[in-house]
Amino acid sequence: MDLDKFDYILAVVETQNLTRAAKLLYISQPTLTNYINKLEDELGVKLFDRSVSPIRITKAGTLYVQEMKAIRESSVLLAAQLRQMGSTKPTLNIGIGTSRGRRWLPRLLPRFCRNHPDVAICIQQTEDDRLERAIRGRSLDVGFGVFSGIYSELSYTPVSAETILVAVPRRFPCVSGIPLWEGTAEKPCRIDGAALSGIPFFLPRSTSDFYRTISSQIERHKLRPSVTHTHGSLDTAYYLAAEGLGAVFITDDFLQRKEERSVPGLVYCTLSDPPLKRYSTACCRTDCAREGLVQELIAIAKEEFSGQLGR
Repeated sequence: MDLDKFDYILAVVETQNLTRAAKLLYISQPTLTNYINKLEDELGVKLFDRSVSPIRITKAGTLYVQEMKAIRESSVLLAAQLRQMGSTKPTLNIGIGTSRGRRWLPRLLPRFCRNHPDVAICIQQTEDDRLERAIRGRSLDVGFGVFSGIYSELSYTPVSAETILVAVPRRFPCVSGIPLWEGTAEKPCRIDGAALSGIPFFLPRSTSDFYRTISSQIERHKLRPSVTHTHGSLDTAYYLAAEGLGAVFITDDFLQRKEERSVPGLVYCTLSDPPLKRYSTACCRTDCAREGLVQELIAIAKEEFSGQLGR
C-alpha cells in the first residue's frame, strides 16, 4: 500500500474511467492499469468492478479508500507533530472541515495571528468525526464542526446555528412557477419533499456529518431523487447545481460569500417550517495543553458567528 500513489485510486473513483483518470494524473493508461492490478493482487480483493462502464468501486474498494484517507491524514498529523517537536515556536493545531474552513478561517485567523505573531498554525481539514477523534487523541488542540458531544473529556462550545436549505435549479418544473422575488437565500420558500422527488440530487458522502444531518429529513419528507450524484465538495456540487445538473442541500452560512449569493438560476427552499437547523461547535479537551490560545480562538469564533444562534 503506497500512500504516495493513493491519488491513483482517488482519480479512478472520481472519474470512473481509467483513461480519464490517467490523463488527470499525467501518466499512461497502461501504467495506471498495471498499478491497480498489482495492488489488487497484493490485497487479494478487487477494488473496482471494471467489467461495467462506468467503472464501479466495490465494497472492498470503498473500505480501502476510507481507511487509506484516515492513514494519510494520520501521517500528515504525525509529520506536523514531529516538525513541532523540533521547533522553538509554539504551535496551535486546528481541525476544521474543508468547506467550513474556506468560509471560517479567513475570518478567524487574521485577528488571532495579529495577536500572536509568534504562534505557528497547523490546520487539519477532514470530516468532523475524525476531528473529534484527533482532539481526544491530543493530535489536535481545537476543532470546529458538528460534533457528537458525547465525550466527557471534551468541552463543546456552541458557535453558530446554520439553516438547512435546498438549492434547486429554476429550470426544474417543480420550482419554475416561483416568482423571481421569492425563493431567495434571504427568504427561502417552503416546499414539500414530494414535489422535489423525481429530480436529480447532489448528496454528500454517507460518511460525512452533513449527510447524517440531512438523511433523516430525506426520509421524513419522502424525498426520492431520480438520480443521486455523490459529492465530496459542497462548493463543487453547488456550482454544478447552478448549471442545472441537480438540486443540492446547503446551509445559509455557506452562502455568506457575495459570489455565492449572486449565482443565478437557483431557487432556495426549505422542507419544513421552521426550517431545519444544525449547530456548529468548538471542541477541545478539558485539559488542553494550550488552553489560553484555544479559548482566545473560540472567543473570536463566537464573536464572528454566534449572532446566528439567535436566528
